[in-house]
Amino acid sequence: MRWGSLLALVCCACAGSACVSAADEHAAARARVDAHLQERLGATPRTTASEAEVQERVQQLLHDGLSEAEAAQLALSVQRSVQARLASLGAGAAEFAQAMLWANPVLGGDLVWMDGGTEVELSLAQPLADLLLAPLRRAKSGAELRALEAEVTASVVDAVFHARRAHVAARLAQQELDLITAQLGTARAAESLMRDLAEAGNITPVELAHARAEAERWEQTRAEAERDWWAAREVLNRATGLWGVHTQWVLAVEAPRDPLADEPNATVDLTGVEARAVQASLELAAARARMEAQAHSAGIQEWSTILPDAQLGLAAKKDADDASWGLGPAGAVALPLLDAGSTANYAAQARLQTLAEQYWSLAVDLRSAARTARERLRGYSYAARHARTVLVPAERSVVEETLRNFNAMQIGAFDVLVARRNELAAERRAVQLEAAAHQARLDLDELLAGHWSRSRTETSNKETSDEHHP
Repeated sequence: MRWGSLLALVCCACAGSACVSAADEHAAARARVDAHLQERLGATPRTTASEAEVQERVQQLLHDGLSEAEAAQLALSVQRSVQARLASLGAGAAEFAQAMLWANPVLGGDLVWMDGGTEVELSLAQPLADLLLAPLRRAKSGAELRALEAEVTASVVDAVFHARRAHVAARLAQQELDLITAQLGTARAAESLMRDLAEAGNITPVELAHARAEAERWEQTRAEAERDWWAAREVLNRATGLWGVHTQWVLAVEAPRDPLADEPNATVDLTGVEARAVQASLELAAARARMEAQAHSAGIQEWSTILPDAQLGLAAKKDADDASWGLGPAGAVALPLLDAGSTANYAAQARLQTLAEQYWSLAVDLRSAARTARERLRGYSYAARHARTVLVPAERSVVEETLRNFNAMQIGAFDVLVARRNELAAERRAVQLEAAAHQARLDLDELLAGHWSRSRTETSNKETSDEHHP
């Protein structure tokens, strides 16, 4: 009867452990990540699909040109790094499921041959700390899984905004290439005109040489712009995970924009961005979960020093001269004579203090990043509007007046080229500022979606500083 009870106890423990499924925990973790992404991005990554289904999805998105929104969808649907990061949830879920299991009981036995027969002793023991510290261990693993979920969510948000930024950069590169190509055509036409005038004796050879040099400078500028355009295409290909024939995309045609109505900061709420960024931060959420996990780890370490390697179980023994069996409790405990655990306890508390200080440091930096993103958006939006509505029209009027006087033979053809070059410079500046304002808007949107890139903020600050200190 006593052996039957023991066997029933073991079976119940095994059955309880078998109820924990790593696959179920993985599915639950993925569902939580998808819910966070739906809230922050309005979309979720693709679930498992065949390669044929993925390629069909790509063709649908590229059918009528690649827009910024479609670049973001490609990052979620095609980008393998996103899928790899999501797959890492499986390992975290498995570790959580493992923490829900009890350690396997240890079965021991002794056979001693005596003159009167064989003495048999059996024992079934379970680590006592494993039983008593199971709630702490499970809480620690749960916090680690929450930290992983926050980190995975942040990496997916980062991938989506990286694709959107790459699209903005590609759009800028194409616009600059188009502007420079148009200016090259103007310079070549002016060179031809100057050649005709030189042959007629109406201009000096020096003026013709200036026109020829001007055209060749634009030829060089166009070659550089074309290299920048192809480089920007490859950045966008990598950001969206495109390869093979799908890299032959064209950018979607944009509708004409009203610079007064379509400022990047016109539709974003710039109030309370510091508090909103801190509240949304996935990095802070992960840091809090890591702190919680370390606090549980410190508690486990402290209790482990009180019960070092303690075991509790059952023992059965058969005497050599008796066929009956005896059954009773068994226990063992290590004596903390050489290592009382104080060093490990101190290290655990130090790690917890380190995480706490890092958390507050991150919160302060996030607030600074939010202020920086807000002011960059305001500044670039104003500069882009001024360039488009004031600077470009002013330079265009100079060209018109120059052409009017040129037709009256009051100025030379080279003056027309200079005026056109200044107009193009103003147009390029407007395009660059519009792209910079759009990038600043994406930086703030990403921050409010929960992800912050320290390196991107530092790079943006450096670029802004370089603009003011040529």
